[in-house]
Amino acid sequence: MLITRPGRRVFATLLLTAALTACTPGTERVASSAREVEIILPNFPQLITSVERTLDRGFTDRTGIKVRLIKVGDTSYTGVDQRVQNDLIAGRVPDLVITGLNSLRTYADAKRATPLDPLISGDRSFDLADFYPRLLDLGRFDGTVYGIPYGVSTYTLYYNADVFRKAGLDPDEPPRTFSELREAAAAIKSSRSAPNGVVIRSDHIGSYGFQNFLGSGGGGFMNPEETQVAFNSSAGASIVTFWADLRRRGHGRTLPNQQAGDAFTRGDAGMVLQSSSYSATLRAQVTFDVRSAPFPIPDGGTRRAVAGGAAIATFTADRARLQDQWTVIKELVGPRGVTNLVNASGFAPINKKAATDPRYLGGYLERNPLAKPAWDQMAHLVPWYQFPGTHNVEIAKSMTDQINGAIAGDRTPRAALDEAAATVSELIK
Repeated sequence: MLITRPGRRVFATLLLTAALTACTPGTERVASSAREVEIILPNFPQLITSVERTLDRGFTDRTGIKVRLIKVGDTSYTGVDQRVQNDLIAGRVPDLVITGLNSLRTYADAKRATPLDPLISGDRSFDLADFYPRLLDLGRFDGTVYGIPYGVSTYTLYYNADVFRKAGLDPDEPPRTFSELREAAAAIKSSRSAPNGVVIRSDHIGSYGFQNFLGSGGGGFMNPEETQVAFNSSAGASIVTFWADLRRRGHGRTLPNQQAGDAFTRGDAGMVLQSSSYSATLRAQVTFDVRSAPFPIPDGGTRRAVAGGAAIATFTADRARLQDQWTVIKELVGPRGVTNLVNASGFAPINKKAATDPRYLGGYLERNPLAKPAWDQMAHLVPWYQFPGTHNVEIAKSMTDQINGAIAGDRTPRAALDEAAATVSELIK
């Protein structure tokens, strides 16, 4: 469900102020020349590869549009948002931006991103029936489309089927609930099939992963009115307690991103929780029978899969430039562009034609079964939540530090969440 609110407070105000400075009628400063379109995107190799393959020389020959990529930061979207903010404050209006789905709403609330509805309705070549409606809604706020989702990922359980067999587990029946996950991890550890039953990224347990577990357990980061932080609830405490108990019993561990992946690919962990986009690189890294499944949810819960991934937005008010940018967007989210993205990154497709047509991704899941959970969880998608304001980096750090501290036994789960909630409440004032 989409939740309306007045704005993203400080960040939204900064964006709006920057917009007024940069976009006074007749003084808009554009980012590039008349037939060149710049795209700001994260320095994520698989994403860059897919964009370059789609917007190649053939595209330029057909359209007369030359595309220049501005790669910023690392594989996350934080650097993209910082670059956009800096550009707007400096009076420079970006062309296209590929940013996180969780960041898009900030630009929409600030009325900074350009509404795309006139372009969609005025373009007969753009057929909404080619797209999954639930995915398109991820770029729609208060009834207006401010961005087109480009690729979607969901939280996924990867497991070593060989380890499962050694532990007496059925590899065709992966754990679906926390209780089943606890039992599987204990069986792997007690049978010495692997040193660790399950590993989870230490950054995910305080943010993306925690949101998946919390939403599926009936909780949320804030109340629906967004007047009070809500993750320090009984639902939140039970999730942290679950992972703390796994660690205390020696059945599970939290590890940094690279170490978690390495532990799994070495065979030192029977299971790992990761983004579905991990499937693209995992296939080439292991020699054992690796499989995937939707992430386990709290007992008695209802699956809520947080929509990770990217969206494309534009900021210009110049009609001629906007038309060129729209041409680029259509190429990226068209069947060829989405096919390139899925093959390179492991994202789930937003384009139904790409997903089903044999010329594109038809038969993809038969060739790439590790990607199947992402496709299966599309029916359970919910928006990737972002707290109000400009302090989301500090918020994520506070939540991650507190939750990891509780899992390590340094504090109780309730105390950790209450401390994090107090910090977040101050940061979003």
